[in-house]
Amino acid sequence: MKLKKIITIILCVAVLINLLVFSATGNNSIEINNVNTYKSNVSAVKTTAFSRTIFKPPLTSLITKSTVPITKLTKTTTKVKPKTTASIMKKKTKKAKSSKINKKQKKKETYQIIIGYSPPKNVNTSFKSYMCYRTITCVNSNQYILQQKAHTDKDGIRRVGNDVCIALGTRYSSTVGERFLIELDTGKSFTAIIGDIKSDAHTDKKTHSYIESNGNVVEFIVDDKKISNEIKFTGDVSCIDKYKGQIKAIVRIA
Repeated sequence: MKLKKIITIILCVAVLINLLVFSATGNNSIEINNVNTYKSNVSAVKTTAFSRTIFKPPLTSLITKSTVPITKLTKTTTKVKPKTTASIMKKKTKKAKSSKINKKQKKKETYQIIIGYSPPKNVNTSFKSYMCYRTITCVNSNQYILQQKAHTDKDGIRRVGNDVCIALGTRYSSTVGERFLIELDTGKSFTAIIGDIKSDAHTDKKTHSYIESNGNVVEFIVDDKKISNEIKFTGDVSCIDKYKGQIKAIVRIA
């Protein structure tokens, strides 16, 4: 019985000792852990403080900040571009117009004057008769060959190039194809080509330059199916404004 009591006492003492040792070691580990966490916190504070001192914003942030004014600039430039292009287009149109004017000026024909004729004196030469080109029927004649090269304009007048086809008396020409500049007292003028020769029997006996019954000097060659009814009724091509007026001069040109 005494041995059992002694053994129980020893066991109790051993249990107490173990409890004391366990409690002591547990507190130490907690303190060690606390110390470690404190140290880690301290190091974290140090690293964050250190990192703040050397911190530089990344390149992406700089780029994003700089892209804001760049986009604004591109917007403003896109607004300005149409104005600049419009002004350029205006300049181009002005240049185009001036070039067109220059071309028109260049296209003005210069004439080599061979001989000039004044109209018959004391004769009203404003009446300008016409004949139809279909009345020229001799296939081998120069008149007929010339008409194969001619065309009819919007007024029904036959033309070779810009020259109107006319018939004149032998005072001015006896050769088909010769060119003339007809000047009017209105200040207007037009170029013409001889498409037929008037018979001397139909012109004045002294000069063979005009028809005595109506003062006609210049006779137009036309397509009678395309001339106006006014011309047909009056027999006068002067119904067309550009051919109105008395003849001031007849100039043979080359």
